[in-house]
Amino acid sequence: MYLKFTSIIALVALISLAGCSTKTIHKSKDSSALNVSLESKLTADIRVDLKKKLKGSATESVLFGFFQLEGSNKYLDGVTFGSDESSLFSSIFGEGAAGKAKAAAAYNALKKAPGVDVIISPQYVLQEKSQFLGAYKKIRVVVTGYAGYIKRIKTKR
Repeated sequence: MYLKFTSIIALVALISLAGCSTKTIHKSKDSSALNVSLESKLTADIRVDLKKKLKGSATESVLFGFFQLEGSNKYLDGVTFGSDESSLFSSIFGEGAAGKAKAAAAYNALKKAPGVDVIISPQYVLQEKSQFLGAYKKIRVVVTGYAGYIKRIKTKR
């Protein structure tokens, strides 16, 4: 009985210590060759300040992929630009913890820069650590980019 109990304890300890970590860098196009193509009935005049670098970070912890244990409750809407994770699943259920962490990091970057309207050429660095065979994941995202100021928005004729 004692041997069985210690074997179970050892197995649980081994599984809890087993984990992996990944680091991914999501970049938009090189800022010197940034070509954005949008079709809209509106046009915006945006001033980019290449001397003002924005930076924000956020952390999300999830259990079984969808129970949020740690994270923000404030997100920047529409942070899917340059995402490699587009799929039918993500369009229905959202982009998961990584998408939420990216949106929270972008929100935090803009919150620290009063008067800035948009992040130009955002670059996301994602660090993901998982434990318990992937059941628990902690995702940390740092976003950097340049300050963008919307001077005016007008309707095309």
